[in-house]
Amino acid sequence: MRALAATATLVAACLLAGSEVVLAADGAVPTGFEFDLARSPLSPALHAKVVEVLNHVYSFEFEAAARAAEAIRAADPGDPTGEFLLAETYWWQSVNNRDRPELSARFREHIEATIALAERRLEQDEHDAISLFFLGSGHGRKAIMDGLDGRRFESVNTSVKARRYLKLLNRYHPEIEDAYLGLGLYDYFASQLPWFARILSKLLLGLGGDRERGVAELERAATRGLFTRVEARVFLAIAYLDTEGRYEEALGVLKDLNARYPANLDFYGMLAFAYRTRYDYANAIHMLQRMVERGASEPAFGRQSRQMTAYFLASTYKVAGEYDLALPVLDELVADFDPRAEWLAVSSLIERGRIHDLKGQRARAVADYERVLKLKDFRGSRAKAKGYITAPYAMSAEERSHHLAHPPGGSGPAAGEPVASDAHSTGTDGSRNTP
Repeated sequence: MRALAATATLVAACLLAGSEVVLAADGAVPTGFEFDLARSPLSPALHAKVVEVLNHVYSFEFEAAARAAEAIRAADPGDPTGEFLLAETYWWQSVNNRDRPELSARFREHIEATIALAERRLEQDEHDAISLFFLGSGHGRKAIMDGLDGRRFESVNTSVKARRYLKLLNRYHPEIEDAYLGLGLYDYFASQLPWFARILSKLLLGLGGDRERGVAELERAATRGLFTRVEARVFLAIAYLDTEGRYEEALGVLKDLNARYPANLDFYGMLAFAYRTRYDYANAIHMLQRMVERGASEPAFGRQSRQMTAYFLASTYKVAGEYDLALPVLDELVADFDPRAEWLAVSSLIERGRIHDLKGQRARAVADYERVLKLKDFRGSRAKAKGYITAPYAMSAEERSHHLAHPPGGSGPAAGEPVASDAHSTGTDGSRNTP
Protein backbone atom coordinates (compact mmCIF):
# COMPACT_ATOMS: atom_id res chain seq x y z
CA MET A 1 0.00 0.00 0.00
CA ARG A 2 2.95 2.33 0.51
CA ALA A 3 3.42 2.39 -3.24
CA LEU A 4 0.14 4.29 -3.50
CA ALA A 5 1.43 6.78 -0.97
CA ALA A 6 4.73 7.42 -2.69
CA THR A 7 3.94 11.14 -2.88
CA ALA A 8 2.94 11.22 0.76
CA THR A 9 6.30 10.68 2.41
CA LEU A 10 7.47 13.09 5.10
CA VAL A 11 9.22 15.39 2.65
CA ALA A 12 6.64 15.08 -0.12
CA ALA A 13 3.30 15.34 1.60
CA CYS A 14 3.66 15.71 5.34
CA LEU A 15 1.68 18.90 5.22
CA LEU A 16 -0.74 18.53 2.35
CA ALA A 17 -3.76 20.72 2.89
CA GLY A 18 -5.79 21.51 -0.19
CA SER A 19 -9.24 23.06 -0.25
CA GLU A 20 -11.43 20.12 -1.18
CA VAL A 21 -15.04 21.02 -0.47
CA VAL A 22 -17.35 18.16 -1.38
CA LEU A 23 -20.88 19.16 -2.26
CA ALA A 24 -22.69 17.87 -5.30
CA ALA A 25 -23.10 20.38 -8.10
CA ASP A 26 -26.88 19.95 -7.99
CA GLY A 27 -26.98 20.71 -4.27
CA ALA A 28 -27.42 17.12 -3.12
CA VAL A 29 -25.12 16.09 -0.31
CA PRO A 30 -23.66 12.57 -0.58
CA THR A 31 -23.75 10.53 2.62
CA GLY A 32 -20.74 11.33 4.77
CA PHE A 33 -19.80 14.46 2.80
CA GLU A 34 -21.93 17.03 4.64
CA PHE A 35 -20.61 20.59 4.63
CA ASP A 36 -21.42 23.02 7.41
CA LEU A 37 -21.87 26.30 5.55
CA ALA A 38 -22.36 28.19 8.81
CA ARG A 39 -18.70 27.53 9.72
CA SER A 40 -17.28 28.50 6.33
CA PRO A 41 -14.82 31.42 6.28
CA LEU A 42 -15.99 32.11 2.71
CA SER A 43 -19.07 34.04 1.60
CA PRO A 44 -21.92 31.80 0.39
CA ALA A 45 -21.41 33.02 -3.19
CA LEU A 46 -17.68 32.35 -3.17
CA HIS A 47 -18.19 29.04 -1.45
CA ALA A 48 -20.54 27.88 -4.23
CA LYS A 49 -17.96 28.83 -6.88
CA VAL A 50 -15.19 27.00 -5.01
CA VAL A 51 -17.38 23.91 -4.86
CA GLU A 52 -17.87 24.10 -8.63
CA VAL A 53 -14.12 24.23 -9.28
CA LEU A 54 -13.27 21.40 -6.94
CA ASN A 55 -15.98 19.13 -8.23
CA HIS A 56 -14.52 19.64 -11.71
CA VAL A 57 -11.02 18.87 -10.42
CA TYR A 58 -12.09 15.67 -8.70
CA SER A 59 -13.96 14.62 -11.83
CA PHE A 60 -10.82 15.11 -13.96
CA GLU A 61 -12.56 17.98 -15.81
CA PHE A 62 -9.52 20.21 -15.69
CA GLU A 63 -10.38 22.65 -18.47
CA ALA A 64 -13.73 23.43 -16.86
CA ALA A 65 -12.03 23.75 -13.47
CA ALA A 66 -9.47 26.21 -14.84
CA ARG A 67 -12.18 28.37 -16.46
CA ALA A 68 -14.16 28.56 -13.22
CA ALA A 69 -11.02 29.32 -11.19
CA GLU A 70 -10.03 32.07 -13.63
CA ALA A 71 -13.42 33.67 -13.09
CA ILE A 72 -12.89 33.67 -9.32
CA ARG A 73 -9.47 35.28 -9.72
CA ALA A 74 -10.79 37.92 -12.13
CA ALA A 75 -13.58 38.86 -9.71
CA ASP A 76 -11.10 39.66 -6.91
CA PRO A 77 -7.42 39.66 -7.96
CA GLY A 78 -6.32 40.42 -4.41
CA ASP A 79 -7.92 37.27 -2.96
CA PRO A 80 -5.66 34.18 -2.99
CA THR A 81 -8.61 31.81 -3.54
CA GLY A 82 -8.61 31.99 -7.34
CA GLU A 83 -4.84 31.55 -7.60
CA PHE A 84 -4.91 28.57 -5.27
CA LEU A 85 -7.68 26.88 -7.24
CA LEU A 86 -5.76 27.42 -10.47
CA ALA A 87 -2.74 25.85 -8.78
CA GLU A 88 -4.93 22.91 -7.78
CA THR A 89 -5.97 22.24 -11.36
CA TYR A 90 -2.34 22.06 -12.46
CA TRP A 91 -1.20 20.15 -9.36
CA TRP A 92 -3.59 17.28 -10.03
CA GLN A 93 -2.61 17.16 -13.68
CA SER A 94 1.10 17.31 -12.94
CA VAL A 95 1.19 14.51 -10.37
CA ASN A 96 -0.65 12.26 -12.84
CA ASN A 97 1.31 13.29 -15.92
CA ARG A 98 5.03 13.70 -15.37
CA ASP A 99 5.57 13.75 -19.15
CA ARG A 100 4.51 17.40 -19.28
CA PRO A 101 6.88 19.59 -17.21
CA GLU A 102 4.90 22.66 -18.21
CA LEU A 103 2.12 21.49 -15.87
CA SER A 104 4.49 21.62 -12.92
CA ALA A 105 5.70 25.05 -14.06
CA ARG A 106 2.14 26.38 -14.22
CA PHE A 107 1.43 24.96 -10.78
CA ARG A 108 4.48 26.73 -9.36
CA GLU A 109 3.47 30.01 -11.00
CA HIS A 110 0.03 29.96 -9.38
CA ILE A 111 1.11 28.61 -6.00
CA GLU A 112 3.76 31.32 -5.68
CA ALA A 113 1.09 33.90 -6.49
CA THR A 114 -1.17 32.32 -3.85
CA ILE A 115 1.55 32.53 -1.21
CA ALA A 116 2.38 36.15 -2.08
CA LEU A 117 -1.26 37.25 -1.84
CA ALA A 118 -1.79 35.38 1.44
CA GLU A 119 1.37 36.90 2.96
CA ARG A 120 0.15 40.36 1.98
CA ARG A 121 -3.18 39.75 3.72
CA LEU A 122 -1.41 38.37 6.78
CA GLU A 123 0.55 41.60 7.12
CA GLN A 124 -2.78 43.36 7.68
CA ASP A 125 -4.11 40.74 10.11
CA GLU A 126 -1.77 38.09 11.52
CA HIS A 127 -4.78 36.01 12.63
CA ASP A 128 -6.52 36.01 9.24
CA ALA A 129 -7.92 32.51 8.77
CA ILE A 130 -7.95 32.48 4.97
CA SER A 131 -4.34 33.67 4.79
CA LEU A 132 -3.13 31.03 7.27
CA PHE A 133 -5.10 28.33 5.47
CA PHE A 134 -3.73 29.16 2.03
CA LEU A 135 -0.18 29.56 3.35
CA GLY A 136 -0.35 26.13 4.96
CA SER A 137 -2.07 24.68 1.89
CA GLY A 138 0.20 26.40 -0.61
CA HIS A 139 3.45 25.41 1.07
CA GLY A 140 2.10 21.89 1.55
CA ARG A 141 1.30 21.48 -2.14
CA LYS A 142 4.65 22.99 -3.07
CA ALA A 143 6.46 20.54 -0.77
CA ILE A 144 4.89 17.62 -2.61
CA MET A 145 5.88 19.00 -6.00
CA ASP A 146 9.41 19.66 -4.76
CA GLY A 147 9.64 16.03 -3.69
CA LEU A 148 8.33 14.79 -7.05
CA ASP A 149 10.76 17.07 -8.90
CA GLY A 150 13.71 15.76 -6.86
CA ARG A 151 14.17 18.93 -4.79
CA ARG A 152 14.40 17.11 -1.50
CA PHE A 153 16.08 19.84 0.55
CA GLU A 154 13.55 22.42 -0.62
CA SER A 155 10.74 19.99 0.09
CA VAL A 156 11.77 19.56 3.72
CA ASN A 157 12.10 23.30 4.28
CA THR A 158 8.76 24.00 2.63
CA SER A 159 7.09 21.29 4.71
CA VAL A 160 8.32 22.90 7.90
CA LYS A 161 6.86 26.25 6.78
CA ALA A 162 3.53 24.64 5.97
CA ARG A 163 3.33 22.94 9.33
CA ARG A 164 4.01 26.24 11.11
CA TYR A 165 1.10 27.98 9.37
CA LEU A 166 -1.23 25.04 10.02
CA LYS A 167 -0.36 25.09 13.71
CA LEU A 168 -1.15 28.81 13.79
CA LEU A 169 -4.45 28.20 12.01
CA ASN A 170 -5.26 25.52 14.58
CA ARG A 171 -4.35 27.84 17.45
CA TYR A 172 -6.23 30.96 16.32
CA HIS A 173 -9.17 29.24 14.62
CA PRO A 174 -9.80 25.84 16.24
CA GLU A 175 -13.25 25.80 14.64
CA ILE A 176 -11.56 25.39 11.23
CA GLU A 177 -10.41 21.82 11.64
CA ASP A 178 -8.91 21.49 8.16
CA ALA A 179 -5.47 21.96 9.71
CA TYR A 180 -5.74 18.41 11.03
CA LEU A 181 -5.27 17.00 7.52
CA GLY A 182 -1.74 18.38 7.18
CA LEU A 183 -0.88 17.76 10.83
CA GLY A 184 -2.24 14.24 10.60
CA LEU A 185 -0.26 13.48 7.46
CA TYR A 186 2.93 14.63 9.16
CA ASP A 187 2.33 12.64 12.33
CA TYR A 188 1.31 9.49 10.47
CA PHE A 189 3.95 9.36 7.75
CA ALA A 190 6.78 10.59 9.97
CA SER A 191 6.02 7.68 12.29
CA GLN A 192 6.51 5.29 9.34
CA LEU A 193 10.03 6.50 8.56
CA PRO A 194 13.02 4.28 9.42
CA TRP A 195 14.23 4.76 13.00
CA PHE A 196 17.34 6.73 11.99
CA ALA A 197 15.29 9.15 9.88
CA ARG A 198 12.89 9.71 12.77
CA ILE A 199 15.81 10.52 15.07
CA LEU A 200 17.33 12.95 12.56
CA SER A 201 13.96 14.63 12.08
CA LYS A 202 13.62 15.06 15.81
CA LEU A 203 17.18 16.32 16.35
CA LEU A 204 17.46 18.63 13.33
CA LEU A 205 13.91 19.90 12.98
CA GLY A 206 12.46 19.29 16.42
CA LEU A 207 9.71 17.23 14.81
CA GLY A 208 8.52 13.70 15.46
CA GLY A 209 5.70 11.50 14.29
CA ASP A 210 2.96 9.64 16.11
CA ARG A 211 0.93 7.05 14.19
CA GLU A 212 -2.11 6.91 16.47
CA ARG A 213 -2.30 10.68 16.76
CA GLY A 214 -1.90 11.01 13.00
CA VAL A 215 -4.81 8.66 12.30
CA ALA A 216 -6.97 10.49 14.85
CA GLU A 217 -6.14 13.84 13.23
CA LEU A 218 -6.95 12.52 9.76
CA GLU A 219 -10.27 11.20 11.07
CA ARG A 220 -11.03 14.59 12.54
CA ALA A 221 -10.34 16.34 9.23
CA ALA A 222 -12.40 13.72 7.39
CA THR A 223 -15.46 14.30 9.55
CA ARG A 224 -15.12 17.90 10.73
CA GLY A 225 -12.98 19.66 8.15
CA LEU A 226 -14.60 22.36 6.07
CA PHE A 227 -12.43 21.92 3.00
CA THR A 228 -10.30 18.81 3.36
CA ARG A 229 -12.68 15.89 3.74
CA VAL A 230 -11.93 14.23 0.43
CA GLU A 231 -8.15 14.06 0.78
CA ALA A 232 -8.37 13.23 4.47
CA ARG A 233 -10.45 10.19 3.50
CA VAL A 234 -7.98 9.20 0.80
CA PHE A 235 -5.12 9.10 3.27
CA LEU A 236 -7.28 7.51 5.94
CA ALA A 237 -7.94 4.64 3.53
CA ILE A 238 -4.19 4.25 3.06
CA ALA A 239 -3.65 4.18 6.82
CA TYR A 240 -6.55 1.81 7.45
CA LEU A 241 -5.15 -0.66 4.90
CA ASP A 242 -1.45 -0.22 5.58
CA THR A 243 -1.11 -0.21 9.37
CA GLU A 244 -4.50 -0.23 11.08
CA GLY A 245 -6.10 -3.42 9.76
CA ARG A 246 -9.43 -1.62 9.30
CA TYR A 247 -10.21 -3.13 5.92
CA GLU A 248 -13.99 -2.83 5.86
CA GLU A 249 -13.78 0.84 6.80
CA ALA A 250 -11.22 1.46 4.07
CA LEU A 251 -13.44 -0.20 1.49
CA GLY A 252 -16.40 1.88 2.64
CA VAL A 253 -14.41 5.10 2.34
CA LEU A 254 -13.14 4.26 -1.13
CA LYS A 255 -16.53 3.09 -2.39
CA ASP A 256 -18.02 6.42 -1.29
CA LEU A 257 -15.26 8.37 -3.06
CA ASN A 258 -15.73 6.37 -6.26
CA ALA A 259 -19.50 6.74 -6.14
CA ARG A 260 -19.14 10.50 -5.81
CA TYR A 261 -16.33 10.89 -8.36
CA PRO A 262 -16.53 7.90 -10.74
CA ALA A 263 -14.30 9.53 -13.36
CA ASN A 264 -11.38 9.94 -10.94
CA LEU A 265 -8.92 7.20 -11.88
CA ASP A 266 -6.80 7.83 -8.78
CA PHE A 267 -9.69 6.96 -6.47
CA TYR A 268 -10.65 4.04 -8.70
CA GLY A 269 -7.14 2.60 -8.58
CA MET A 270 -7.06 2.86 -4.80
CA LEU A 271 -10.29 0.89 -4.54
CA ALA A 272 -8.82 -1.79 -6.80
CA PHE A 273 -5.78 -2.02 -4.57
CA ALA A 274 -8.00 -2.22 -1.50
CA TYR A 275 -9.69 -5.29 -2.99
CA ARG A 276 -6.27 -6.78 -3.66
CA THR A 277 -5.19 -6.13 -0.09
CA ARG A 278 -8.13 -8.25 1.09
CA TYR A 279 -7.22 -11.06 -1.35
CA ASP A 280 -10.22 -10.23 -3.53
CA TYR A 281 -8.16 -10.71 -6.65
CA ALA A 282 -11.15 -11.16 -8.97
CA ASN A 283 -12.46 -7.67 -8.29
CA ALA A 284 -8.98 -6.15 -8.23
CA ILE A 285 -8.05 -7.63 -11.61
CA HIS A 286 -11.36 -6.64 -13.16
CA MET A 287 -10.93 -3.05 -12.05
CA LEU A 288 -7.25 -2.79 -12.99
CA GLN A 289 -7.96 -4.19 -16.46
CA ARG A 290 -10.59 -1.49 -16.97
CA MET A 291 -8.24 1.13 -15.55
CA VAL A 292 -5.50 0.17 -18.03
CA GLU A 293 -8.03 0.48 -20.86
CA ARG A 294 -9.33 3.84 -19.65
CA GLY A 295 -5.87 5.20 -18.87
CA ALA A 296 -4.74 4.65 -22.44
CA SER A 297 -7.08 7.43 -23.61
CA GLU A 298 -7.22 9.58 -20.46
CA PRO A 299 -5.41 12.90 -21.15
CA ALA A 300 -4.70 13.37 -17.44
CA PHE A 301 -2.66 10.16 -17.32
CA GLY A 302 0.94 10.34 -18.45
CA ARG A 303 3.22 7.48 -19.44
CA GLN A 304 4.42 6.80 -15.90
CA SER A 305 0.88 6.66 -14.50
CA ARG A 306 -0.19 4.28 -17.26
CA GLN A 307 2.82 2.04 -16.71
CA MET A 308 2.36 2.04 -12.95
CA THR A 309 -1.21 0.85 -13.42
CA ALA A 310 -0.02 -1.88 -15.77
CA TYR A 311 2.59 -2.96 -13.24
CA PHE A 312 0.00 -3.28 -10.47
CA LEU A 313 -2.19 -5.30 -12.81
CA ALA A 314 0.71 -7.66 -13.59
CA SER A 315 1.65 -7.93 -9.93
CA THR A 316 -1.96 -8.76 -9.06
CA TYR A 317 -2.04 -11.40 -11.80
CA LYS A 318 1.03 -12.95 -10.15
CA VAL A 319 -0.33 -13.14 -6.61
CA ALA A 320 -3.59 -14.50 -8.05
CA GLY A 321 -1.66 -17.33 -9.76
CA GLU A 322 -2.34 -16.01 -13.27
CA TYR A 323 1.30 -16.13 -14.36
CA ASP A 324 0.67 -16.35 -18.11
CA LEU A 325 -1.43 -13.18 -17.98
CA ALA A 326 1.24 -11.32 -15.99
CA LEU A 327 4.24 -12.09 -18.21
CA PRO A 328 3.17 -10.21 -21.38
CA VAL A 329 2.43 -7.08 -19.33
CA LEU A 330 5.81 -7.25 -17.61
CA ASP A 331 7.56 -7.97 -20.92
CA GLU A 332 6.12 -4.77 -22.36
CA LEU A 333 7.11 -2.73 -19.29
CA VAL A 334 10.68 -3.99 -19.42
CA ALA A 335 10.95 -3.45 -23.17
CA ASP A 336 9.48 0.08 -23.00
CA PHE A 337 12.08 1.33 -20.55
CA ASP A 338 11.52 4.85 -19.20
CA PRO A 339 14.79 6.25 -17.74
CA ARG A 340 12.78 8.72 -15.63
CA ALA A 341 11.03 5.82 -13.85
CA GLU A 342 13.87 3.35 -13.45
CA TRP A 343 12.30 2.05 -10.25
CA LEU A 344 9.40 0.73 -12.32
CA ALA A 345 11.76 -1.20 -14.60
CA VAL A 346 13.53 -2.61 -11.54
CA SER A 347 10.24 -3.71 -9.97
CA SER A 348 9.06 -5.27 -13.23
CA LEU A 349 12.28 -7.24 -13.66
CA ILE A 350 12.11 -8.59 -10.12
CA GLU A 351 8.45 -9.53 -10.54
CA ARG A 352 9.13 -11.21 -13.88
CA GLY A 353 12.06 -13.10 -12.39
CA ARG A 354 9.85 -14.35 -9.57
CA ILE A 355 7.29 -15.64 -12.06
CA HIS A 356 10.00 -17.40 -14.07
CA ASP A 357 11.13 -19.07 -10.83
CA LEU A 358 7.57 -20.12 -10.02
CA LYS A 359 7.26 -21.61 -13.52
CA GLY A 360 10.56 -23.47 -13.15
CA GLN A 361 12.35 -21.30 -15.72
CA ARG A 362 15.47 -20.75 -13.65
CA ALA A 363 17.80 -19.43 -16.37
CA ARG A 364 15.31 -16.72 -17.35
CA ALA A 365 14.79 -15.78 -13.71
CA VAL A 366 18.52 -15.40 -13.05
CA ALA A 367 18.88 -13.27 -16.19
CA ASP A 368 16.25 -10.86 -14.87
CA TYR A 369 17.84 -10.69 -11.42
CA GLU A 370 21.24 -9.98 -12.98
CA ARG A 371 19.74 -7.11 -14.97
CA VAL A 372 18.45 -5.63 -11.70
CA LEU A 373 22.04 -5.51 -10.38
CA LYS A 374 22.99 -3.21 -13.29
CA LEU A 375 20.30 -0.66 -12.46
CA LYS A 376 19.95 1.79 -9.58
CA ASP A 377 19.08 0.32 -6.22
CA PHE A 378 15.45 0.86 -5.29
CA ARG A 379 14.47 0.02 -1.72
CA GLY A 380 16.87 -2.87 -1.45
CA SER A 381 16.25 -4.21 -4.96
CA ARG A 382 19.86 -5.30 -5.44
CA ALA A 383 19.87 -7.23 -2.19
CA LYS A 384 16.65 -8.96 -3.22
CA ALA A 385 18.07 -9.83 -6.62
CA LYS A 386 21.25 -11.25 -5.10
CA GLY A 387 19.15 -13.32 -2.71
CA TYR A 388 17.07 -14.74 -5.55
CA ILE A 389 20.21 -15.54 -7.56
CA THR A 390 21.42 -17.57 -4.59
CA ALA A 391 18.07 -19.25 -3.89
CA PRO A 392 15.04 -19.31 -6.23
CA TYR A 393 11.97 -17.32 -5.26
CA ALA A 394 9.25 -19.48 -3.74
CA MET A 395 5.63 -18.72 -2.85
CA SER A 396 4.29 -19.97 0.45
CA ALA A 397 1.40 -22.41 0.71
CA GLU A 398 -0.64 -19.69 2.45
CA GLU A 399 -0.11 -17.34 -0.49
CA ARG A 400 -1.02 -20.07 -2.97
CA SER A 401 -4.25 -20.70 -1.09
CA HIS A 402 -5.53 -17.35 -2.35
CA HIS A 403 -4.98 -18.12 -6.02
CA LEU A 404 -8.02 -17.75 -8.22
CA ALA A 405 -9.75 -21.01 -8.97
CA HIS A 406 -11.48 -19.48 -12.00
CA PRO A 407 -10.67 -16.96 -14.74
CA PRO A 408 -10.36 -13.40 -13.40
CA GLY A 409 -13.30 -11.08 -13.82
CA GLY A 410 -14.88 -9.81 -10.63
CA SER A 411 -17.83 -7.58 -9.97
CA GLY A 412 -15.85 -4.41 -9.34
CA PRO A 413 -17.05 -1.37 -11.31
CA ALA A 414 -15.53 -0.21 -14.54
CA ALA A 415 -13.60 3.05 -14.50
CA GLY A 416 -16.10 5.85 -14.86
CA GLU A 417 -18.96 3.72 -13.54
CA PRO A 418 -20.58 4.05 -10.08
CA VAL A 419 -19.43 1.59 -7.43
CA ALA A 420 -22.04 -1.07 -6.72
CA SER A 421 -23.04 -1.06 -3.09
CA ASP A 422 -22.94 -4.84 -2.94
CA ALA A 423 -19.43 -5.23 -4.35
CA HIS A 424 -18.06 -8.24 -2.55
CA SER A 425 -14.73 -9.44 -1.30
CA THR A 426 -13.54 -13.01 -1.26
CA GLY A 427 -10.92 -12.33 1.40
CA THR A 428 -12.06 -13.18 4.90
CA ASP A 429 -9.00 -13.20 7.09
CA GLY A 430 -8.08 -9.50 6.80
CA SER A 431 -4.50 -10.31 5.81
CA ARG A 432 -2.45 -8.05 3.57
CA ASN A 433 -0.44 -8.98 0.51
CA THR A 434 1.73 -6.26 -0.96
CA PRO A 435 3.71 -6.50 -4.18
